[in-house]
Amino acid sequence: MYTMDWPKCLAKFIQRDAHDIASTIDELIDLLVEADGMLHPLEVKKTTSPSKKLTQMFKALDRSPLTPFKRGAGGVLCLADSFTALDKDNLVIPIGMI
Repeated sequence: MYTMDWPKCLAKFIQRDAHDIASTIDELIDLLVEADGMLHPLEVKKTTSPSKKLTQMFKALDRSPLTPFKRGAGGVLCLADSFTALDKDNLVIPIGMI
């Protein structure tokens, strides 16, 4: 069975500058994935039913004039049973799908 080292795989896509910007404006985002010039914020939680409140800090990327990237779709990696939309900009992503 082939297994991937997800932390190393994701680390190559994480934009350190974007993480610093998020930290600078006192907002904490677990992961930032940069793809095609867009930042995709992700939260990792143990819940089975995430709320929209978990993605409020993603708006910090919209307000930041310090990054040349636009914010793409975000998501909450969690213990939910199914892949669904949390709202128009964010998804619920079951950790079992990774």
